[in-house]
Amino acid sequence: MERQSLEAKLTGTVTSLETITTYGIYYMDGTTGLLKKVNSQFEAMLGWDVESWNKFISAIPIEHRPRRMVETLFDVDSQERVIDNLLRRFEGSTHEVEYHEIGMLTKDGKGIDVTIHVRPVNENGRPLIQGFIADNTNYKDMLQTIRELNDVVNVMVTDFSRHHNEVDSINELVELLTQIRTEIYNAAREQQESQSEA
Repeated sequence: MERQSLEAKLTGTVTSLETITTYGIYYMDGTTGLLKKVNSQFEAMLGWDVESWNKFISAIPIEHRPRRMVETLFDVDSQERVIDNLLRRFEGSTHEVEYHEIGMLTKDGKGIDVTIHVRPVNENGRPLIQGFIADNTNYKDMLQTIRELNDVVNVMVTDFSRHHNEVDSINELVELLTQIRTEIYNAAREQQESQSEA
């Protein structure tokens, strides 16, 4: 009886963790491609829930499922990285695998860049595949924005230095930009005060 209580608590803890994580988490029968369970992040990230995925994949003959799954879930550049692993899973292999910076496709065909970690698990006596999917798209977009902003700042500093020989260092540039900002603020405040008086 105590073992069942501990298992129930553990299951509750795992379920709670699955709802607060940013990872898409899924449990799949690796020999059929049928999903057993997904968390809300998986659904939001890929657009598939258990029912719609299982309806889609069940309509495909078992011998064609691995290839069709890869074509549906991964972009063309990533498909060859995944197909051999998926074929082995359909044959019963339970190895652990991780893919970094791999292109997945959402249900509506939109591409996203992800990292995937897949491992075998045993849930309630059933061997399943557990997958964690981390969406790298926002991270990559942020890095690109930082690179672009860095390029803009470098151009501004170069142009500013070229036109203002008195600026000998970044510290002097920062002081000058702070002074300019203060002057603009003061001028705007004075203009607002004079409009208020009128």
